[in-house]
Amino acid sequence: MSGGEGADAATTPALDPGEPEIWRWARETYFEPAIALRETQSLSEGVIRDRAQIVFRAGHPPEVRFGREVRVQEVVESQLRVSGGAEWIEDPVELDVSQFELPPGDSHAGHITAFSTSAGLDLVIVGAAMAESITSELAAADEFIDSAERALAGPLGPFANAAYPAAEMLARAELLRLPDPRLNAAKTHRTVRSRYNLWAKCGNKEHRFATVLNELADWQKNAKYERSKFSLSSDQAEECMETIKEMRSHAEQRPRQRLSAARGQFVELGELG
Repeated sequence: MSGGEGADAATTPALDPGEPEIWRWARETYFEPAIALRETQSLSEGVIRDRAQIVFRAGHPPEVRFGREVRVQEVVESQLRVSGGAEWIEDPVELDVSQFELPPGDSHAGHITAFSTSAGLDLVIVGAAMAESITSELAAADEFIDSAERALAGPLGPFANAAYPAAEMLARAELLRLPDPRLNAAKTHRTVRSRYNLWAKCGNKEHRFATVLNELADWQKNAKYERSKFSLSSDQAEECMETIKEMRSHAEQRPRQRLSAARGQFVELGELG
């Protein structure tokens, strides 16, 4: 972190409206701890430069990379340009961050890549390609989606009991796009909801998907354990079913998001002083 302005990890700048919350999450959760560790190992000088990256692979801890460690390939008029290693490109401003892909060896991983520009930071967030664990969650969710849809014709307690696990499995499938064993080894229903709500806050998915997951958790609990509090209308159930189907389509996609962060708003990428 250069200069000293914004370099104190204990001082978190306030976000302006519309600034990417996911950058704050990535910085506080991954980049700053990695920088602190490198400082203790005397590995920080000259490492960060103008780019940083987190690579997410299923079954492995996320890998944080800085400077020349960051390897990406950019699609330019149907051709690939490689940035990193021997083919290091000095000026990232010339690159189109929206087209970044990981090299073939990492093609099934998800990543968050940040490049410093004259205006601030250009970020690209790309979810993992379809992996076995994601496919398994989606297949299981389909079974419960089918059960929930058939339950719409009768009492709505069984609908809630089928719709909630369907939504929860879809949430887990989406969380596996940027997998972190420390955070996604969910042992409780509350853990999945908490992580998914954070993901919605960070802008990785529509808030209404998180809302329907939270509502279904309450409906299912009341349907099973507190019937006097169970209140779900046919119209609500139909609307919920439509949202789950949209959530299913969204969970199957490989999401890509491009964001920008204004210079000075966040800790800068650059030479460590």
